[in-house]
Amino acid sequence: MIFRPELILIFLFFLSDSTESDLDSERFTAEPEDAVLAKGQVHMLRCSVENLIGEVQWLRDGFGLGLGTEFEGFPRYKVLRNEHLGDHTLMINNVQLTDDAFFQCQVGATAASQGLRSRRAKITVLLPPDSLVIGNGSSAVETMVDEAVNLTCSASNAKPAPNITWYSNAVFVAGDVMTTTTVVTLEDGKRQDVTSSLTITPTKWDQGRSFECHALNDAMLTEMRTTVTIEVLYPPEISIILRPSEQLREFHSVSVECNASAYPQVTEWRWFLGGEPVMNQGTNSSVLELSSVTRDLHRTTVLCEAANKAGRAQQSIMLDILYGPMFKPLTEDESADPGDSVRLSCVVSSNPSAMVVWRKKGETRVLSGNATFVIPEVTENDFGVYTCTASLLSFEEISQDIRLIKKGPPVIMSPSDQSARYGEVGIIDCIIDAIPKPTTITWLKENKVLDLSIQTRYKVREENTNRGRHSILEISNVQDVDFGTYNCTADNGYGETHKVIIFTKRAMLPLPYVLAIILSGVLIILVVISVTVFIFRKRASLGSEKGSDGSECGITKQKDITSDIRVEYVNGAALTQPPSSSNADPWNMDPIDTGYFSSYRIPVPYSMLLDDPWSQLRYMPPVHSTNAHNIPATDIWHYGTYPSHLRLNPRYLENPTGYSTLQGGLHPQFVRPREYVSPPASPSGSRFSTNV
Repeated sequence: MIFRPELILIFLFFLSDSTESDLDSERFTAEPEDAVLAKGQVHMLRCSVENLIGEVQWLRDGFGLGLGTEFEGFPRYKVLRNEHLGDHTLMINNVQLTDDAFFQCQVGATAASQGLRSRRAKITVLLPPDSLVIGNGSSAVETMVDEAVNLTCSASNAKPAPNITWYSNAVFVAGDVMTTTTVVTLEDGKRQDVTSSLTITPTKWDQGRSFECHALNDAMLTEMRTTVTIEVLYPPEISIILRPSEQLREFHSVSVECNASAYPQVTEWRWFLGGEPVMNQGTNSSVLELSSVTRDLHRTTVLCEAANKAGRAQQSIMLDILYGPMFKPLTEDESADPGDSVRLSCVVSSNPSAMVVWRKKGETRVLSGNATFVIPEVTENDFGVYTCTASLLSFEEISQDIRLIKKGPPVIMSPSDQSARYGEVGIIDCIIDAIPKPTTITWLKENKVLDLSIQTRYKVREENTNRGRHSILEISNVQDVDFGTYNCTADNGYGETHKVIIFTKRAMLPLPYVLAIILSGVLIILVVISVTVFIFRKRASLGSEKGSDGSECGITKQKDITSDIRVEYVNGAALTQPPSSSNADPWNMDPIDTGYFSSYRIPVPYSMLLDDPWSQLRYMPPVHSTNAHNIPATDIWHYGTYPSHLRLNPRYLENPTGYSTLQGGLHPQFVRPREYVSPPASPSGSRFSTNV
């Protein structure tokens, strides 16, 4: 082999040139990295090239975005270029789901370079749910009690699918309910819808209970929440209360209150008493007022019915009324023959049961304490009257008599003479007292049996009485031929008894008597009218006189006041003039013309009125103060007007020294006598009492 030096030189040239080229070639100093981003973030994709020769551009999912720093159609993208450092970082503002892609940085080839491509960076964009809704978005869900209900919580347009949990009243819902979750991927293959269903069977205690749905995925820092309240509808649950709560007594009043637990509230109330609707209480009252209840309502059912949107309910209570004993029904007399067995019954109605005792009338010995008194074998001494007595604590004792009568023939009690007027309906009574009751009653006229089929104006009707029967013979349009002798015959198996009744014509009232009665009635009416008119006029006249007296005296008109004062008649003559001097008249009695007669105005001490048991003088109440004359309240003087021929009995007078007739300050009360009767003539010095 021939060594050729020129070849070695050529090889060394090319080796030197190749080493120098590698040192100056393009290469990445920073490449984009994978990233997981939440919607709305800002993200930087790094791309730095050393010894850059070609053009740098970014690729998204293999498609170039274009040259330059900003790109048409991608306003949120921007290349941050630093030529000195070779930095071409891609900034993505407000990251959206469309940014969920592969990004790559590329350097274009040139004559001196082959071009470069960075690694592919995966950008994953996370989305929180657009919304979180329970049901149709209402804040409340209405359901019936004890009926299963599904609460559905939906989270839409989320990436990735969120985790949904349920809470009730802030407590995590565990295994006492059933939940199911459904995830649906949308058409873009990225977003997902999630639905969680909570199934519950509510009770009335769940009314108003709140349920919360919580959703959380990687795009969220805090949970998304929504709340719903369940309104559990349930029909009324009723309780009844009586007020007052103590035992109800007869003739007292009671309020029946109907309390209901329901949702929604009760909208209708109805009451029933003994199965019949109570109409006068209306339909919307929860209280039924029963006033003055009687024993008829004892053990009567009171029913309350309440209704709302969820349904109706009823509750009832039975009235327990405390009432005293009463005989029901009234017991009839019993009859027997000697040797018979007799049961005397006394049926008593009371609550609680009354104590019943039997005694023979007029005796204190108790014969029986039962409602039924049995005499196994009646003797002659057993006939008579027996008393049944019923008693109950806090109620009045009651008694009734029952006669044990010995059976015997009838006794007719009707009067022998009976009558009727001509043309009227004649009644002939035949009252029969018989134990046992008569089985046959026969009517005869003039000793011949009346044939009612022929005598069409005759009719017989019979009525039972307590001790027999009452037979009534009616004769319509009584004629002369109907008057005469009738016979009533009764038979009860123990004998036959008859009664002869004379049926006579009753005289008609003569016409003059009728006219006299009418005239007397008219006169009486006229007299009554005249007296009434006179009285009214008299009262009107007296009223106007009293008004006149009041004005003369300068005082307020008072009510009529009468006085009954013991007085003395002196020498059988009237005192016509008072003493001429006030010194001789310590009472300062001024004569007053009353219109009826001369009289004196006399101050009467209050203490005298109290001391005189016969005095009827009306007086004003004591004034608890003194007047200008320093007269004590207990000796207030009252004026009275008396006839001039009368004067006060001296034994009632007190020393008037220092007292004078009151002139103002106190209100004197003037008394006019209602009538005046002159006293009869009397010997000198005689004494009598009269009323004024």
